[in-house]
Amino acid sequence: MNIKIAVCDDNIHNLNETIDLLKEYSNISKTKLEITGFKNGQDMIENIQKQGHCQLYILDIVMKNENGIQIAENLRKLQCNCEIIFLTNSNAFAAESYNVGAFYYILKPIDKQKFFNILDMAIKKIKQKQNNCIVVSTKNGLCRILLGDILYVEKFERIMRYHCKDNIVINSLTLKTNFKQANEILLENNKFYLCGASFVINLQHVVCVQGQTLTLDDNQKLTIPRNTVTEFKTIWGKYWLNEI
Repeated sequence: MNIKIAVCDDNIHNLNETIDLLKEYSNISKTKLEITGFKNGQDMIENIQKQGHCQLYILDIVMKNENGIQIAENLRKLQCNCEIIFLTNSNAFAAESYNVGAFYYILKPIDKQKFFNILDMAIKKIKQKQNNCIVVSTKNGLCRILLGDILYVEKFERIMRYHCKDNIVINSLTLKTNFKQANEILLENNKFYLCGASFVINLQHVVCVQGQTLTLDDNQKLTIPRNTVTEFKTIWGKYWLNEI
């Protein structure tokens, strides 16, 4: 799988220099990178809305219109679970960069070997995420969801609705198969349990079972089918015995 990287810098020379370094890194490391350059944040955000998120964003901080910090804030508002590397001539924004969950903050001029070492670390983290997530097709493009963030999945009309931490709800495109088959990847993980025909529940987030009502760790209540209660309690109990 290619690692998608977006680079944003309003200085065309610096933009091309960063892209050239990424291409060199790709050749040396044998890592397949899909690199797209942008001269401003607005074009980058519009591209995300059409094409979906990248895994890594490399942003200049000091730009004429939106600065890199503001662009990163917009990425987080779009629920972008990505890595962000800032490039800048000034260390004045270091504290702000970590407020938006930056992976690294690099002062210009870029030291090539240091840059490559940081890319090694960032891509290692991205690959770890890929092994612990699913990718869902939505009307706004592909959306990557960490397995640990999923509370439960429900069938809603002809789509799947992913209920995640922090009150985030993600709707899939129309199902082209049955609910169980559509959740095969989740069900390969022992944290997830198919409860009836319309729910897949993350056992890790269930803190209490009373009758048909499950209480999740965000205090949300979920009612499951009556005929699944006994089996669910057994599976849930075994899960936590193994975890402990």
